[in-house]
Amino acid sequence: DPQSAIPQGTLLAILITTISYIVMAVMVGSAVMRQASGNLTDLIQFANNSGGFINGSTINSTALLLNTSLVENSSYLLNTSLVENSSYVESSREWSVYGTSFNCTGGCEFGSHNSYQVVELVSGFGPFIYAGCFAATLSSALASLVSAPKVFQALCQDRLYPGIHIFSGKPGKEPVRGYLLTFVIAVGFILIGNLDTIAPLISNFFLAAYTLINFSTFHASLAKPIGWRPTFKYYNMWLSLAGSVLCVAVMFLISWWTALITLSVVMALYLVVAYRKPDVNWGSTTQAQTYNSALTAVQQLDRVEEHVKNYRPQLLVLSGPPNSRSALIDFAHHITKNQSLFLCGHIVE
Repeated sequence: DPQSAIPQGTLLAILITTISYIVMAVMVGSAVMRQASGNLTDLIQFANNSGGFINGSTINSTALLLNTSLVENSSYLLNTSLVENSSYVESSREWSVYGTSFNCTGGCEFGSHNSYQVVELVSGFGPFIYAGCFAATLSSALASLVSAPKVFQALCQDRLYPGIHIFSGKPGKEPVRGYLLTFVIAVGFILIGNLDTIAPLISNFFLAAYTLINFSTFHASLAKPIGWRPTFKYYNMWLSLAGSVLCVAVMFLISWWTALITLSVVMALYLVVAYRKPDVNWGSTTQAQTYNSALTAVQQLDRVEEHVKNYRPQLLVLSGPPNSRSALIDFAHHITKNQSLFLCGHIVE
């Protein structure tokens, strides 16, 4: 049953992913220090002064048993052998039990805060980590490559924005031009060559999409159109609103300037559509909300007392076909001036 299987599968996937991330963070945090210099001398001095279960002779003997390269570049030992349970004070560096006040005046290139190789270092078999990264990247790329051109094709067919209809392709056919455009955009970001530079922007665009989805479900529940009937047992409109607010908050936590850029782009796209007023009828929740607002306002008029300052003439003119008595219509219009109710009536029999 897709109606129940899809929500359950989605929530289960999110739960498993969340648990995996938490377990991975705990494992790395338990085995790797936050800041590490990569200098074997620091490790030996720290072990000798800490009085713990590791001492300098143990480190030296272990390094000699492995190979000389581990002694020369001892990030493996430094990242995986220390447990943050002691404090060490030296003239040039200072350690704390939390590993956060280490004085890295020369620059720390290792540790969980600086090195991207810590997961590989603490894993049982490093190539599995690379295989997982490749698999996750390919699955995400294929999902985006399949879905994005289809969504863009719908926008092109509705001619929401000027000049984009050329990418829609023939109705009922695959959007080949949309695929090419998606490929060009993806390659453009890849050519930047630094994932850390584009990651905040890409993440913010995804969060902006989640924000709009959450707000759309909230607005649909608020407008209460007849066709909106969510079947999820634990659905709540205020939970959707909270999700939308949290997505915006996370956007600014990731990067405030990319969040501003993302929100500006979304607002610009909305204003373009609002200004162009394309000839499409989606049955949007905005239309449903307009009806609700008008109905509520009319009902509130029953509780409004008349006052001379709020007087507006309301005319019912039995004009027949309006074009047959244009002078009468003009006279009535001079009274109402588009500021009050003016109805033209025609009695058939």
